[in-house]
Amino acid sequence: MDSLITQIIAWPTLLVSLLMFGFAPGAVLRIIVLAFRRDDPRRIELLGELPSVPRVERPFWVCEQLEVALFEGLAGRLVALIGRKRDGRRRRSPLVAPSDPNLSFRQREILGFCRNYARRNGYPPSLREIAKMLGLASTSGLAYQLQDLQNLGYTLRDRPRTEP
Repeated sequence: MDSLITQIIAWPTLLVSLLMFGFAPGAVLRIIVLAFRRDDPRRIELLGELPSVPRVERPFWVCEQLEVALFEGLAGRLVALIGRKRDGRRRRSPLVAPSDPNLSFRQREILGFCRNYARRNGYPPSLREIAKMLGLASTSGLAYQLQDLQNLGYTLRDRPRTEP
C-alpha cells in the first residue's frame, strides 16, 4: 500500500500527468489546426472549443480532432496543391489581417476574410457571405462591425451587387 501511495505522489508521475492533461492538449491542438487552410473557420473553432472540454477528456478529444484534421484538413490541402501543380502556377499565401490594437479579434477575422475573398474572387464578399463564414444568423451585428472598420479606415463599402 505504501508503494502505491508513493507512486501516486511521486514527482515523475505528477509531471507526466500535468503534461498529458495540462500542457500537451493545447500545444498538440495548435499543431493540428495547421492541417487546415488559413481561411478555414475550423481553425478558430477548434482552439475555441478546447477550454470547454473537461480536462480529463482533453487528450482523447485532441486525438479525435487529429483524425479529423488528417482526413479533412490535409486532404483539402493536398487537393489544392495538386490543383496548383496542374495549373502550373503558385498562389501567394492569404493576407493576414493587421494586428492593430484598435481592432477586436472579430474585426481582424472579418478583415482577413474580406481581403482573402476579394483577392480570390476579384470582388469583396456580400454581408450574407461574411455572416455565413462567421456563423451568424443576422447581418445587423456584422453591419455594425463593418461600419467600425470603415470609420477606422480599413474598409470601403461598395454599392450593393446582385447575386445570381
